[in-house]
Amino acid sequence: MGIVGGCDIHRTQVTFDWVDDSTGETGRGRIAPAHRETVRRWLAQFDGKAAEFVVEGCTGWRFVVEECQQVGITPHVADPAEARS
Repeated sequence: MGIVGGCDIHRTQVTFDWVDDSTGETGRGRIAPAHRETVRRWLAQFDGKAAEFVVEGCTGWRFVVEECQQVGITPHVADPAEARS
């Protein structure tokens, strides 16, 4: 599979968790401010790698999904109430 992760979008930050199931490497943290450019810079580390991310479908989800697609990440938009699972 490669890298799998999730993003939780807030007004001023995006929190994230991810794991690379082939290497065991993990990441957890936050991206602030929650703007297109800062998210783009953070996502650049996954450019060219097989990755899928769940994105919470609330205010701001569209730009995160668009930025994921730009680096080849497959985004999955989830209902905020169901994203945790």
